[in-house]
Amino acid sequence: MTDRVTQAQAVMQSLPHAQSLGMIVTEMSAGSTTTNMFNDPRLIGDPAGQFSVLGGYP
Repeated sequence: MTDRVTQAQAVMQSLPHAQSLGMIVTEMSAGSTTTNMFNDPRLIGDPAGQFSVLGGYP
């Protein structure tokens, strides 16, 4: 990890909601930061529904 990513990760972990969701900074470039988080059943809107997934980009 680069120093910038390490610093951004430290900032991310100082945010209570980011900690709760398990958000991590994985990549940074000029004007852009990529964050990831693990699949979590708490984030599924309708777990009993036909499509119990969290929307997003593949």
